[in-house]
Amino acid sequence: QLLAARHEHPSATIPQNMLRHVAAAAFVAFAAYTARDLGYLHEAPRPSGSCRLLPGSDAFRSSEDAQEWSGGTVLVTAGDLRHVFHHGVENAAPGALYTADLAANEPAARALPLVGCPPGLRFQPHGLYIRRPYIYAVSHAGGAAGSRVEVFEE
Repeated sequence: QLLAARHEHPSATIPQNMLRHVAAAAFVAFAAYTARDLGYLHEAPRPSGSCRLLPGSDAFRSSEDAQEWSGGTVLVTAGDLRHVFHHGVENAAPGALYTADLAANEPAARALPLVGCPPGLRFQPHGLYIRRPYIYAVSHAGGAAGSRVEVFEE
């Protein structure tokens, strides 16, 4: 007499409680990594002997991108992205682009004036790309405007 082998789908042998626990653990891990990536679980860096805080850099907290502009000068986005993504763009501080001459004896961050922008334009920069004479900045302005690429000329 031949006995037929029983083939069950592998998930049929996993208890439902275990599946719930695995799903809950995956969700908690995802939430923790997201909170860490957004800076909620970090303390501000402490200056060391070889590293110091850049005066004026508090303005670009929650920044996403920096690019070398020319000869030791960097361009940094400041879009207050934590508030943009978690509390709404209307609750975010106005965005800006900053420069810092890292080759200077006393480097400091300075906001760049954005000339020629339409009145009321919401600018919340995120990503940055430079191809001289143009500066391309991804802005998460929200609302009907959504996200867009702003192009500035030197």
